[in-house]
Parts: sequence; C-alpha cells; structure tokens
Amino acid sequence: MHLVLVSSWTMGSLYHLLRVGPRHQLFAHHATLLHKEGHASLTGLYCNPFGKERRPVWKPIRRFFTDHVNTATAGLLYGSIPNHYATAHAKIHHRWHNDTGNVTTNMDFDRSLFSQFLLYLLRFTAYWTGISPVVLFYSLGEYKLLKRLL
Repeated sequence: MHLVLVSSWTMGSLYHLLRVGPRHQLFAHHATLLHKEGHASLTGLYCNPFGKERRPVWKPIRRFFTDHVNTATAGLLYGSIPNHYATAHAKIHHRWHNDTGNVTTNMDFDRSLFSQFLLYLLRFTAYWTGISPVVLFYSLGEYKLLKRLL
C-alpha cells in the first residue's frame, strides 16, 4: 500500500512539475509585473527611493522598464510584444470591459461548443500577436496608440 501511495504522489508531483514547471512560473511573474505596473499609473509601482514621500518614478522611465526591457528580455521567451500591454490591454480591454468592442471578448461565443472555442482561440491569437489591436486603432483613427504598438 505504501508503494502505491508514494508512486501516486510522486507521479502526481512529476505531472504538475511538467505541466506548470519553471517556464510557467516565470511567465506568471513576468505577466504579473506587467499587469501591476500597468495599473499603478497614479501611485507608481516603482517609486523614487530618494524622496521623503512615496512619489512615483518618472512615467517614461517606468514605461521603458516594463514595456521595453522586460518584454525585450523575458518577453522573447514568452512571446510578449513591447508596448502591447500598455496600449492594447489598457486602452482596449479597460475601455470596453469585455463588451463587443473589445477584441478579446468571449461574450459572443457559446463556450460549450468546441467550434466556438476554436474561433475564440483565433481571436485571442490575433490579439496577442498585435494584429487585431493594430487594425482596431487604425479603424478608430487612434494613430498615437497605433504608433506605440508599431
């Protein structure tokens, strides 16, 4: 009985290590860093350590760190596109809150059908590759955001 329990526990651990493993754990840190910085635009995730009160570091420096250095290093391993999060996520997802104007929405799909899931995968792939945000910003005439993505 002991051998069966150890074997099951060992195989279960090995399965989850291979499934979630270091690659996805590091991706979680990468994505969390981008997400926290994107939402900390007022208070700042990176604060000036030399001041007496908590003041954010100058915004272009923060944007350079997360949108260029982080995505240009760790992003090469995980498929992140520089400036994608700051523009596409913040200006599309938070503007339309998963409504039909949001190019990542899944509200118009029946999630119980496999064919609908495949269509959603195509939509989300177009979003994460930067294709659908570029098309959306161009069609809305938001050329400043379009330029940040290109």
